[in-house]
Order: sequence, then structure tokens, then C-alpha cells
Amino acid sequence: PRQPGCPTCLVLYAVKVASQTLAAGQPDVMAAVVIASAVGLRELEVVRAVDPVTSTTWEGPELQAQFPKPGGGWRTAFVLRGLLSAVETQALLQEAKNMTVNYNQSDLAAATGDSEGLTGARVAVTTASVDIMQGGQYNCGPLAATLRMVVDLKLLPYVRHRYKCAGAVVSSASVLRHRPGVGANAYPAFCSVDHLAYCTIHLALNPEDAGGGMYVQSGVNVDDLGFVPLEAGDAFVHQHDLPHGMRLHSGETFGIVFHFKDSILACLTDAAAWYDVPAQEGDADAQASLAFLISSGHGSRRSSTNESDAAAWYTKAADQGHPEAQERLACLCLAGHGDVKRDAAQALHWWHKASMQGHRIAQRKLAEILLQGRGVGRNAAEALKWLQRASEQGDVEAMHLLVIAHSTGTGCIQSERVSLNWCEKAAALGHREQLHRLAVHLTSGRGLAQDLQRAAKYFRRAADGGHLSAQCNLGVFYVLGLGGLSKDRQRAFEWFKRAAKSGDAEAQFNAALLLSQESAELGQGLSDARQWCTLAAAQGHQRAQTLLEDLQHGTASGVLACVDCTRVNGSATLPTTNLPSLKMDETQHARLKELLCEVQSLSISDSNAEVSELLDVLETLHRAATAQANLHLAIIAPEAEPRVGVKQQHSMSDAPQPLDGRTPTAQGVVESGLAPQEVLHSQVAGEDPIQPGPLTEVSNHDQEAAMKAPPTAGGSPRVSAKLRSTSKVCALEQEMLLKTLAVGEPMLLTDAMPQLTGGKVLEFMPKLIGTAGKEVINYEVQGLSGAVQHRQAPLAIYIQEVQKSKPGHAYLMLSDKVLNHPHLAPFLVSPLCCQADLLPHLPDEILPEGGCHLLVGGHGAQGQLNRSPTTCCSWIFLVLGRAQWRLLPPSVTHRELGCTSSALWGVATSSIDAFDDDGICQLAEPPLSEVWEATQEMGEVLLLPPAWWSQLRLEDRSLAILGRCLPEVSSPQAARQTAQLLGKAFSAEETLVEVLASVAEQARTQQHNRGHTRPNFSGLLQSSVATEAVVVDSSTLLSTSSV
Repeated sequence: PRQPGCPTCLVLYAVKVASQTLAAGQPDVMAAVVIASAVGLRELEVVRAVDPVTSTTWEGPELQAQFPKPGGGWRTAFVLRGLLSAVETQALLQEAKNMTVNYNQSDLAAATGDSEGLTGARVAVTTASVDIMQGGQYNCGPLAATLRMVVDLKLLPYVRHRYKCAGAVVSSASVLRHRPGVGANAYPAFCSVDHLAYCTIHLALNPEDAGGGMYVQSGVNVDDLGFVPLEAGDAFVHQHDLPHGMRLHSGETFGIVFHFKDSILACLTDAAAWYDVPAQEGDADAQASLAFLISSGHGSRRSSTNESDAAAWYTKAADQGHPEAQERLACLCLAGHGDVKRDAAQALHWWHKASMQGHRIAQRKLAEILLQGRGVGRNAAEALKWLQRASEQGDVEAMHLLVIAHSTGTGCIQSERVSLNWCEKAAALGHREQLHRLAVHLTSGRGLAQDLQRAAKYFRRAADGGHLSAQCNLGVFYVLGLGGLSKDRQRAFEWFKRAAKSGDAEAQFNAALLLSQESAELGQGLSDARQWCTLAAAQGHQRAQTLLEDLQHGTASGVLACVDCTRVNGSATLPTTNLPSLKMDETQHARLKELLCEVQSLSISDSNAEVSELLDVLETLHRAATAQANLHLAIIAPEAEPRVGVKQQHSMSDAPQPLDGRTPTAQGVVESGLAPQEVLHSQVAGEDPIQPGPLTEVSNHDQEAAMKAPPTAGGSPRVSAKLRSTSKVCALEQEMLLKTLAVGEPMLLTDAMPQLTGGKVLEFMPKLIGTAGKEVINYEVQGLSGAVQHRQAPLAIYIQEVQKSKPGHAYLMLSDKVLNHPHLAPFLVSPLCCQADLLPHLPDEILPEGGCHLLVGGHGAQGQLNRSPTTCCSWIFLVLGRAQWRLLPPSVTHRELGCTSSALWGVATSSIDAFDDDGICQLAEPPLSEVWEATQEMGEVLLLPPAWWSQLRLEDRSLAILGRCLPEVSSPQAARQTAQLLGKAFSAEETLVEVLASVAEQARTQQHNRGHTRPNFSGLLQSSVATEAVVVDSSTLLSTSSV
């Protein structure tokens, strides 16, 4: 449409889309309807934007659209026509194609924004993304020059002018390639907001090459979707409050998305402070986003009261009618996390309010709670209505539940036809459970015409998505050569093995049987067959128990060759073995096994024609006697769906399931809940149907703990060290502060460094970058298994690189050089508790090296367990980020931790990991019984008394300042620890200076013999561990791997 908002143009374009998809055999009426209801853009206006920082001016055409906000106000979006010239557009388009050319379908990120459910590919669009800017730094090579001109001369002036935000900067940018997803013609665009972006700009490079494009959602119902008509070179601009998304039904498009922050500090720290003021002023969108950041524990929003704080903000937004806040508040109420009390009735209340506004996820969850009868009486009929509404909006999980409801007659008349109709719709959207269910029906011919080729295709799609039963059944198809697949036992074994590793008993059994017959061909041994068979038998698999007994007697050979195919569900008979059955009682069967074992042993020592003939006869008799108990490679139908929180044994399904745990009986369906579909396991003749056992609700946390817990059988129990929490004290409370210092325990101080908290951080960071940003610093990259790489970079570049930090590839640096600048001195005043500092009175030889140290690290970085000097206290002020600490008291000596002290002041470093709760007490000699822990937030000071051990772990990008001090009240502890270290008696009348008098003389001797030996913070780094802890200058430490 050339004229924005023109009804005639939009209708003509909608007709074009419908005709194109009709010609392709996939009529997309939904796309035509949505396009015809495209967003109404106002008249074209020319805007002149002047950058308030650089005075750069950009002038161009602008279109505007507004959408009502919950609680009042407007969400606003802008389209900048022709922001890019034709030359710029073509140049960027070619680079975008080159950058994404190597991406294949397995590399693509599913762009649903909905993490719930079983789906592997139920998306309206798949997106390949290549980062070209992170933390404000370009990393895109030849593309950087063109991008820099676009950003500096066009985007920044416009954003700073339009939103009156002089500090706005580009935080990140990505090249995107969009293609239609699986089920794109049936699945609507999924829209979401950019919580961590102050505003976002999408550059369209070739929208005319695809059907569909950018959508915005003014409400929560699918009918509220609006199409954004863009042309090549256009820019779509919006803030953090506008839900948006992509949907394509043909072709592919390329674009570049830019995310802006409101300040350089927000860019460095990934903060989102722009929500605070509007949230306080009553903006419902800001309140909901702020609650989301708090509940997810993002960055500086982490606190011990996350859930209660999030619930408070969600409630304020929900009271204004914000449907997303209502839905999330209902989830908090139902779960009852933290200080939020569990209240099913309140959850029902908020889900109902969101459902009435058309929120599809709320509609589905409302149906679930009505089926369960939590907070209200069971009402299956009402639940079915809400499931129907959610399904009509494309909610595939609701479709999944409708399949079960109609197959069991829960809340409706039982109808296999309607159930299969919804099953096919959910399968078309890639729902793994329904893909498997549909494949089973196509295999058995139940409710649908038998079609093994389609069944094989659906089994494969479900198996690729991780469905265990589908993986097992696909292996069966390869063994039997069904559905157009060639017989391939190697590939069959690989699929059995994938499912078996995840605990599927049928797959373990099938893998064991294949190995028992063809272990050499499959590159495995009979021991592997026994191992898989043992695992299946441990789960109660009867045929596995029989096979295991045969394997132990060495009589399982030749069994598989007799079992070519199986029978599925009593219909659609497949070829079976012609081997006759031979009836024997247990005694006769046992004697036959003994004879077979004897003859097999004889054949090994004396192989001749008579022995071989006898062996063949006995093996034939044995197979005939056990024909009905032998392996039937079972095609497994859908299992009973589990309840919420229950780990499924035969499926990766984690879909919400409103069951009360009861299973269907022969008399019919459970009346008071949604019962699972009848189990369709293949059965050996004469066996009873396998009924699922009672389901027990288990939390995810309990499951993870059970999985991680080490086995204790056959070994001595492990003793965990007792964890003590570090007390938190306000530095302004002098009495409590002095009392804690006198006791000699570590503590977390609040309000201790007002010169570096709140708004002062905004002053400190620019000065730090301005004075030391170009200074080259050494840093380490911590890999797996203790591997450490040493690198160098300017401080400003390193701070940008830190955002790439993650466990296994974590960044950490420590320097006492970068803070040595007069402009930074006002920020580096010692904490309030250290004002009466005796440190300057210590002998020069044992004064701590340097002044304050700067520590900058990323998520996953961990320091070494190290001991502070006996002569002073240590303090660590966390400017940005979040840190975990493990602390050990001075009573733990360096020899107990397997290291050697290298200085008179007791400094030492140990390779023991104090965060290993079980391991630390086992490794230390004698075992430790007490470990302290502390969680340090932004703006807090950790104060360590003399000679305490400490170990650091960073949970986010963090910046800290480290220093030494000696408060007067701590001097007796320092004197006592130093005297004890020297092996001399300590008199209470002695002062610290007197105790250290002899230390100074010995320090002079060591300095003469060994060089510089004054204590520093270098022991904190990973590279500081050694069998003998040698203290060296921190500048050489970072580049020395042998320390």
C-alpha cells in the first residue's frame, strides 16, 4: 500500500495476499483479514530533529500511529519513510545476506516469545540473528562504517529529539533474516515488548520480497493485531511499551534492529531505570514492566523480596486493567512464591479478568484451574468454553487440552472426530505430543485411514523435537522398513539409544534386543545389551526382565531374527513370525536353558558338526518355548498426560495438565476431572493392559536436587559444612557496628560509602572511563576445569567485553593502577567504619601494596579462596552488580587447606572451592565444620576482619573497589593473629605496633633476599594458585601462569 492507512490500498493488498496463498494451496484468510485492518497512520509530516549533544540535524518524513494504553494514555509508534537511501539499503541488504548465508534451519531461533509447552516449531516466523553491536561497540567489520554513519547522522539525532533524551545511546544491534515458520498460515504473529530497551528501531531492507511483515498488537486478542506497511529503507520506531512481532507466509525478509538505552551507564550495566518515574506516576505499562524485571531478578532489581515487590507493582497495573499484569499476578498468586501467599481463588479472579479481555494464555490457565477445581468448584463445561476461545486464537496448548477433553468426553460429548480435528490443527503447528498422537492414529488406522508414510513423517518431526515415544517408534519403523523407510538397524539403534538415554523403558528394551542379536554389527557388546536391559527391567518392564534372564544365561542369540514385525492395537495386522509356539512348564523351561548353556560351553571347547547340530536344535526349541514372551517392538500410543510438575517418563512433554492424578478405568472416564486418553500400548497376547501408576506432584527444585544428589550406596555419607549467614549492619548505627567489629566477625555494611551510591555512580563511571578508559589492563578469561587465559585490552574495551562473560568463559580483572588519578580520589574515601584508621601507623615494610584496587568481572567469574593479611582488615565495595561470597574464619590455617603461607602476615591462597558445599569439608584436613556465606548487593561493603579466608563468585556484570584498613577496635585482633602467626605469646597490654616491631625487621630481611613482598589483593585471581603461594606484584601476576 503506497498510501498509509488508505482502505482501498489495504483491501487490494489483502486480496493479493489471499490469492497468492490460495494459488499455493494454502489459503491464508487470517493474513488477509489482519492486513485489511492495518494500523492507521496519520498524515505524512516532515520532522526536523536536532541532536542536543552533537547539534547534528536530520530531516525527513514521519508517520505516526497511536494506540490506547491500559489505565489511560497512548502508546505511540512512528514510521520514517525513506530513512535509508536506495544505495544504503542495497549495501546493507547485501551485507545482511552475506552474514546469514551459513545459517540453516537448525540454527534458527524460534520467535514465539512463548516458552510454554511441547512445541518444537509452532511459529509464525523463524529468525536468524547475527549480532553486529554489543554494549555500544561495533563488531561487524566492513558493515561498521555504513552503520556508524546511519547511527550518528540519522538514528541518534532522531531518538534524542523525539523522546527528549539527550543521553540516549545504541546498546545493541542485530541483523535479522525472517522466514515463514512451521504452521505460519495458521499461527498468528506473537507480539511482545522489549523490556530492556528504552526504544527500538527496525530498519526494513526488503519487505516487498515476502508476504507479511511487521505487526503491532494494541490489545491482547488476536483480533487486535495490526499490520505495519513498510517499504525498503523505512524505519519503524517505538518505545518499550508497544507489543510487536513478525509474521510471514511466503518469501524471506532482512532487516536490522537497534535497541537504545537512555544513558551510557544503562548501556554498561544493562539497567532499565526509565521505568521508575512513570511507574510511580501511575503508568500501567511501566508498572507491569517494572514488576517483570523485579520478578525475574534482573540486574539491580534483585532483592530478597522480589516476589512481594513484583506482586505489588503487578497489582497496581492489574487494577488499571492491564491484562498482561493480571495474568502474571495470577501466576504469582497460584504459585505462592516468597512472601506472596498461595491463593487459588485470587489467581482465578485475575485470570478471569484477563480472559475477559481476550488474553489467550489466561483463557487456557483459567480453563485448567476450572478443571482442577482449585479455588472454585469443578466446572468442565465452562473450562471447555475457555479452551475453545484460546484455541481459536492459536494457543496450541489449549488445542492439546481440547484433544484430551473431546477424546474422553470431559465437559462435552465424547467425539473422536472432533478430537482428531484439533489434533491435526495442533500437529500442523508443530506440537510434539499431537504429532506423535496423529502418527499413532495413522499407523493403527483408528479414526483415520491408515497411512504409514504420513505416520513416518509425523514420527520423525516429533522425534526431532525430543519426544521419547516418537523416537522409539521411529526406530521401529526403521527396523521393519515401514512408511517408505528402508530397513536400517543402525539408524534404528541410534533412535532407540536417544530415547533410552532419557529413560524410556521401551527404547531401552528395544536397544538391548538389537544388541543381543547384532552387537558386533552395531559396534557394541553384549555387556551394553545387558546394561540397557537392566535399566528397562528396573522400571518394571516385564519383557526386559525375561530378556535379561536369557542374557545372563547366554541364551538370547537369534531371538530378534524371529520377530520381524508386530501387531498394532488389534487392527491393521502387519506380517508376523511363522515360528510355532511350544508350551512348557517352568521346570521344563529351566532345564532346557541349562542344557542350552552346557551345549554352548561345549561348542566353544569342542566345535564339531554334531555339537553344532545339537546347538541349533536346542536354540530352536528355546525360541519356540518363549515365543509369546519374546520381544515385540512396540509402537507406543500417547501416554497418560501428567499433572503439573510431574516429569514424564516417555515424553518430553511439559504442557500444563489439569488432572487430579486419577487414570481412566474400564468403567469409563473420571467424572470430576480431565482424564487422559486411553493408553494404546501394544500388548503381548495374554498380558494385561499397562496402566500408569499414581502420579505424585513433585516440584522442579526437588527433581533437580534428586538428579544432582550423589549416590550414597556403598560409600560413607558426605558431611556438609554448616553455612552461617553474614550479618548486615547499617554503617550509621555506630553501637551495632562497633560491637560486630569487636567480635571479629565479617559483616555487610549499608550506607558506608555515600560518595559512591545512587546518583553518584552516574558521576563516577564517566570519570573512570575518561581518566583510565584508554589504559591497558591485564585480565583473565576463566575456562572450564580451571583453565585460564591471560589477555590485555584498554579498560573501556574490556568493560564492553565483560558482557560476554558466562560460566565456562568468564572475565575477571584486578588492578591498582587505574584508580590512581586525582579526579577519582573523592570517590575512593574509605568506608565510614574505617575513618579512625591505624593503617598509616604500621611499619612501611608491611603496609598493603598500592591504594584502592578496581575489580571488574562478568557473570560466572570466580576468585580463588585466599587469606587476608593478619595485620589489617579488608573491605570490598560493590559499585555495580551482585556477588556471592564464601568465608572461613582465621582458625582455619593455611596448612589445613593444603597451601603454604609465603609472608609473615599470613597471606595464602588455596585451590579448594569453598562454593562446593560437600567438597570443602572433605578436602580440608581436618574437615571443616563451619563456612560463612554472604550475598552482596550494589551499594554494600563487605568488611573482612584480619586473617579471614574469602572466595568470590560474580552473578552479574560487576564493578567493585577493594581496599585495606585497620579500625582501632580491630587492632587487638590484628595483633593477636600476627603474634599467633609468629608463634609468640600475646599480651593484652601490647599494642599492634609493638607486636609488629619484630615483623618489620624480618620483612626488611625478606625484602632484601626475595624482593618486593608487601601484601596485595592478587590472591583473589584464579591464576594466583600454586603449591607454594608466592606473593608478587599484581601487574606481573596476571601474565604469569606458574605463580
